[in-house]
Amino acid sequence: MLEIRKPIMLPSIPLHKDIVRPPETVLVNITPQETRVAVLEENNICELHIERNSGHGLVGNIYLGVVRRVLPGMQSAFIDIGLERAAFLHIVDVLEQRQNPDETQRIEHMLFEGQTVLVQVIKDPINSKGARLSTQISLAGRFLVHLPQEEHIGVSQRIEDHEDRHNLRDRLQNLLPPDGLADLEPALDRLDRAIASHEPILVYGDYDVDGATATALTVRVLRQLGANVDWFIPNRSAHGYGFSLAGLAALPGKPGLILTVDNGTSSHEAVAAARARGIDTLITDHHLPGDTLPAAVATINPNRRDCTFPGKNLAGVGVAFYLLLALRQRLRAQNRWPESLRLTDHLDLVALGTIADLVPLDYNNRILVNHGLARIRSGQANTGIRALLAVANLEPAHLGAQDIAYSVAPRLNALGRLGDMSDGVALLLAEDWQTAQDYAQQSDEKNRDRKALENEAVQEAARQVSPALPLAAAYDPAWHEGIIGILAARLKSRFARPALVATDSNEDGWIKASLRSVSAVPLHELLNDAARHLPGEALRYGGHAAAAGLSVKREHYPALIEAINRAFLDTYGATVPPEPVYIDGELPAALLNLDWARYLERLEPWGASLPVPVFANPFEVLDCRLLGSAHTRLVLREMHSGNAYNASWFFHTADYRPGTRLRIAYQLQVNRFYGDERLSLLVQHAQPL
Repeated sequence: MLEIRKPIMLPSIPLHKDIVRPPETVLVNITPQETRVAVLEENNICELHIERNSGHGLVGNIYLGVVRRVLPGMQSAFIDIGLERAAFLHIVDVLEQRQNPDETQRIEHMLFEGQTVLVQVIKDPINSKGARLSTQISLAGRFLVHLPQEEHIGVSQRIEDHEDRHNLRDRLQNLLPPDGLADLEPALDRLDRAIASHEPILVYGDYDVDGATATALTVRVLRQLGANVDWFIPNRSAHGYGFSLAGLAALPGKPGLILTVDNGTSSHEAVAAARARGIDTLITDHHLPGDTLPAAVATINPNRRDCTFPGKNLAGVGVAFYLLLALRQRLRAQNRWPESLRLTDHLDLVALGTIADLVPLDYNNRILVNHGLARIRSGQANTGIRALLAVANLEPAHLGAQDIAYSVAPRLNALGRLGDMSDGVALLLAEDWQTAQDYAQQSDEKNRDRKALENEAVQEAARQVSPALPLAAAYDPAWHEGIIGILAARLKSRFARPALVATDSNEDGWIKASLRSVSAVPLHELLNDAARHLPGEALRYGGHAAAAGLSVKREHYPALIEAINRAFLDTYGATVPPEPVYIDGELPAALLNLDWARYLERLEPWGASLPVPVFANPFEVLDCRLLGSAHTRLVLREMHSGNAYNASWFFHTADYRPGTRLRIAYQLQVNRFYGDERLSLLVQHAQPL
């Protein structure tokens, strides 16, 4: 089912550097009286500059002036900038007064005769009056105004359209400040004390990409601050998810402070046990909390009910970044933050974890991801990320969010699924290229193993699905628990309904399961309803609306499946709400080309809640071939223009005869082969015409 997607208002406007511009023609006309320069685009004048020899103004000029006289009674000063008459500077145009308008300044306390001062002309001399000056320097551009003494970037008043100025200003806004995060002050107090006293700190992460990047980010920054810091990643099989009793027992040494990243919100028992051992716990997490929070020193989680921080969609690595951002503010105020330590140098890790965790790319997350991707594209990514790109044969200069999601993140994730994500953190912490290469190669091999296991298991899982029940459920004790999440996602896509895939847990007498759901069926509601039909000690679960994990006692597994199906039927009836394929409309044939695909690339990053544009056009199949065992390659003729296009349909096998007419939903892709760029269509859905 194809459905027109609701318009998405991008949190930015395309600047001229972002769009494909037509060729420019520059015309120059010089006369004794004036010089005229015209810039033409497609024979239309878009800029006209006129310089008259008789009318040179001084406004905007910058001088290193000398104070000749201070006038306390007028709160002014005369400044020599090399003109016939001294220029005039009033207190209201002094930077310090502008920055603090509510605090009255005295010019005699700020300037003295003979002092040199950097000034800019804001008003030309008139008759006997000298030029008027300001100590606030501004460098005006076509769209923006650079204010070197300020923290922000100004927007040019030459942009006449108020909405354009407003949109551009929104685009340039800084990240949300961390001030609204609940428990921020006690968290900073405890972390600051641990750093200052060189107390052993242990960063306790999670075994997915979000957890690994959050761990690497936190360890890197704390080490640069001189902290005594180590890290630990639980093993999926041995310790289970999150900060657990088993994980606590396996910790290396005895830290004074445990700092969790991407986990901990539901770790009541482990936090209490750590406290009994004299260990404090500081939690940073983004998962939905229960009715109560663990008895930690502080819990930094934007999804706490009492948290006023508006950026609720941060990934675990984003929350860790915000704690470090707040720490930077505190230490800078105390002159204790090293100037060489730039948090922006670590935004590549934030981008990787945010994309991999599929959190919505709201405005704040989009800023984080955009700057992180820019760092990777410029060749400044950390050594581990560059090694991952190398084994994935990805060119950094053209890297997009989808490349991260489908090529980079799965390789790193494979270490946590089939191996030990500790190797993934070691990869992201690696400083030398050889070490990073070795870990990256290991991740690539694990990913190939994961694909082989997945392809074999998905067929068996599909055979177990009952067409009569709303839940697509499958169980096999032989399945590796590291792939059950992927299997659940594949079943969900194939059968268009909620899916549960289970295997035996390493915990005796328990079964572990992973769930995925369609957009219209939130999992936490189903699980909350199902849990009421099972003994309280028989089921443990957590997650989001679209994805969840659980452990259930073996003898209660059939009852759990029955309870989930019953909860579904009670809420939705026998029919699974269809999963629509959202499209952005039909793409005009004139735009179905490589230039438009390149333009869409420039609007990156795309991601959760800000999806890649999907178009739907009528096509005729010219050729259809199976690529491997699970993909289809097509040659399609667009029926309006008659143009032919190469297309790929991943994770789908189709057998269309030449001449078949279809309405196909697709994405545009720029394929790059050894420097050659070609247009390709990525098929998302097809329906007969």
